[in-house]
Amino acid sequence: MSVIFAQLYADNINRGVHVFVVPIRRNDASHDTLPGVVLGDCGKKLGLEGIDNGFILFKNYRVPYDALLDKFSQISLEGKFKSLIKNKDKRAGIMIAGLVGGRICCTCGSEQDMRLGLTIALRFSAVRKQFGGQEGPELPILTYPLQRLKFIPSLAKLFAIRSCVIYSLGDINAFLRKLEEDPECLEVNEFHAILSSVKCVSSWYGTACLQECRESVGGLGYSSYSQLGRIRNNQDVMVTWEGDSSVLIQQTGKFLLKQIQKSFKGQKIHAKTMTFLKTDIHEINAFKPHFESSQELENETLIIDLIEYRLNLLLHQSLLKLQESTANSVDMVDAWNKSQPFYVQEACKAYGEYIMAHDFLRFVKDIAAKDETLGRIMRKYWLLYTIGVIEKSLVVFMEHLFNSSHIKIVRDSIMRLCNELAEDSIRIIDALAPPDLVIGSVLGVSDGQIYKKMIETVEKSKRVYEKPEWLPLLLEVKG
Repeated sequence: MSVIFAQLYADNINRGVHVFVVPIRRNDASHDTLPGVVLGDCGKKLGLEGIDNGFILFKNYRVPYDALLDKFSQISLEGKFKSLIKNKDKRAGIMIAGLVGGRICCTCGSEQDMRLGLTIALRFSAVRKQFGGQEGPELPILTYPLQRLKFIPSLAKLFAIRSCVIYSLGDINAFLRKLEEDPECLEVNEFHAILSSVKCVSSWYGTACLQECRESVGGLGYSSYSQLGRIRNNQDVMVTWEGDSSVLIQQTGKFLLKQIQKSFKGQKIHAKTMTFLKTDIHEINAFKPHFESSQELENETLIIDLIEYRLNLLLHQSLLKLQESTANSVDMVDAWNKSQPFYVQEACKAYGEYIMAHDFLRFVKDIAAKDETLGRIMRKYWLLYTIGVIEKSLVVFMEHLFNSSHIKIVRDSIMRLCNELAEDSIRIIDALAPPDLVIGSVLGVSDGQIYKKMIETVEKSKRVYEKPEWLPLLLEVKG
């Protein structure tokens, strides 16, 4: 049996995407395909070769009446179509909502891949020595600020993703209950908006992190024995799995802009994650943060205010851009597409990071309630994550808020936090890392014997000390 998403036609009218349970193989020992069904393999991929990807072709293939999964739509015995949800696009979206489990898995998968890559890169950087003072010994490369800036903010992002999985995405059963009770309710739409954004942001975080890990361990990272190439390639699919991220995140954009449009009409916003929303652009622009030092910047209330300001401003700019595009487009689809670059896409990313910032802070407070020392360390990771979000959006803050001194304070805070967390990062990644056998990397062994492990692994390879097969050809060409 297979589950097939296909267009349903009834009364010669396209009723949109529906779901069908379709037999495709014989239910006997042969397991052959049924007449009218063609199955094939899509071939090799960049990674995840343990997962098969194939295709199905149907040729004049008929399925029985009861093949349609008819929870939301039904066909009567007389061939008449009826549905609880009148809009076919909304109906298709609700049916696809059943894929939320896969999108949560993508989010968790990005966190897992980051954990593996950072374990290898941080352990390698703590052992690999290079350069030093004129008279002193060589130093581990993790002592250098540039190396710290590459890894430690990514570790903070890892915690941000994990926090979001625990809190915002943790109760999928509650979502499924709501979907069962009322598939068009606000809670279902809000959860879908959160997940669409967080899946995309986390996959982008993971892909960037793994590339940084590969580069930052130098030439050894290019060896297959490092496993960084395999992990990076496995992570690469996350940005397109369960929906190309730049397309999927537009679902978040539709939800956000609908909420702000309701607000402009004077309607009360009931979405729990939209309490930050301000309808008056003058009120948004009136916000003036006051900080003249890193100590003043590293205030939880101020940082949340800055992140909410960024999101409010981007949402207003996106709505204005959509209005402008509507006046210069052939239809709303064209206007929507014109509003994506620099506007709606950026607002959606900001919403995902806003959710992560709140969940991460909740995570920190829960840890601090159990262990004050660990709580203080985790608060520094939260600061590093959120101030890093601000630093990556300086162009937004410089429009109305920041001057050059603010920028310097932001960047100084990031570097100071990276330096303070450098030693803790090794202990923390050791606590999070799976066993060496699972990591499978010669550069990420827990005992630090990376060179010994590398040599042993290379020497176990077949024909490692033999002459290459092509040597006679080279001698023949040479004459």
